[in-house]
Amino acid sequence: MSPLRRRPCGGALAIIVALLLGAPVHAVAADTYPVSGGSLVYGLVSGTDGYRVHFSEWARNHRHRFKVAVDGHHATVTYEVPAGRDPADGIAANLGRRGRFGLRLVKTGKPKDLAYQDWCEGPHGHWQRGYLSGIGRFRGENGYTEVHFRRVRVIFESWPSFRCHYAEGGGGGEPRRAQVFAHRRSVGFGAVLASRHAAPADRRVLFRAWMGDSAGRLRIAREVRVPATESSFSFPGGPKLPEEVTVEPPSPFAGTATFSRTPESTFSWSGDLSVEFPGTRPIRLAGPSFGAGVCDADRCVRQEPEREPPG
Repeated sequence: MSPLRRRPCGGALAIIVALLLGAPVHAVAADTYPVSGGSLVYGLVSGTDGYRVHFSEWARNHRHRFKVAVDGHHATVTYEVPAGRDPADGIAANLGRRGRFGLRLVKTGKPKDLAYQDWCEGPHGHWQRGYLSGIGRFRGENGYTEVHFRRVRVIFESWPSFRCHYAEGGGGGEPRRAQVFAHRRSVGFGAVLASRHAAPADRRVLFRAWMGDSAGRLRIAREVRVPATESSFSFPGGPKLPEEVTVEPPSPFAGTATFSRTPESTFSWSGDLSVEFPGTRPIRLAGPSFGAGVCDADRCVRQEPEREPPG
């Protein structure tokens, strides 16, 4: 959850989570971490084929970045590049063949307080409504979605430096009965089988695939998350970790994959499992070059992928 929050009428800004959380992933109980001051302008437009296109430009630690986050059909694709304008002035970003944004910010109404969550402290920031005027256009790979606009309503936020605290304990994730995962370089796959009391029967399994990519200064992250029934994850249970687990995710996945391990702890992740991210060809998610692992409620075993020969 974001350390910042607006008044109830202001709505929620999910994208700010990634921008503000300055805490290292290894932070421990009762740790305190600083979050530097910054600003952000954020908007949302409807793309073609049922996608939503979120866009934002932010400044923090003397860095200006621009991000487009496209979501829909169980998928999210984000594109991020260095930005050429302070968010208080508007948006200026070049995504190459994927689009350009050159928009001037006009603020409207009065600034309102941007308060903190209970575990953070410091001077309050402010948020304000406004609109961007100019040219904004985006086209995803192979035209999976497109937007083109000249004016759009946005939110502008700014905040001074503040501090947040980790409380001892803290909540874990969804109760897990079993999990399998596999990865190769920047491509990964995971399947989690939730405890029976933690999710309805038709959403008891969550399948996830992800892939990182880049094109010059543009960084791209793709992800698919699909819930499914328990029958799509064959986990035998019992007092020991299983020797074989098979998964069969629904669309946009295709095929199946099987995790196997021998008594000598030799693992394999085999099958014809693949996934189509928005705008891409099918990406293979199983094979001998993948490392894989399996977990039950409190134990995990894993094996790293084999090194692939150069070139």
